[in-house]
Amino acid sequence: MKKVVMEMEEETNKSTAFGYELLRKNVLPDILGSDEHAILYWAGKQLARRYPCSSPAEVADFFRDAGWGEIEWKKERKKDAIAELSYYAKEAPYTKALEGGFLAEQWSQMKNTYAETYIEEKQKSITMHIKWE
Repeated sequence: MKKVVMEMEEETNKSTAFGYELLRKNVLPDILGSDEHAILYWAGKQLARRYPCSSPAEVADFFRDAGWGEIEWKKERKKDAIAELSYYAKEAPYTKALEGGFLAEQWSQMKNTYAETYIEEKQKSITMHIKWE
């Protein structure tokens, strides 16, 4: 019985992931056009305001729950933090501006200052460099 339930959950996750990818890879670029990056970055900031996190660990949990991937915190210094996103990096050829905006606003709230996220896409991972004032 447990195996059947696990297989059903796996199928549901595949269907959900497929639907999510359809929206991110096809629908949103068509609707948003050349403004896609800016609008998704703004939308990520809006999501962060609605779902505030109080620590990097909570941010990582949110990313996992949202299906955005696994975030590994590489370092945090006085004015910046570096994280690596490794879930869909290779398989998902869409902009990560939504995720970047979310991180920028979370850090803005946690540090009580303005923050921006710079995204560097690599072959197997994505580096998110969050900088604040």
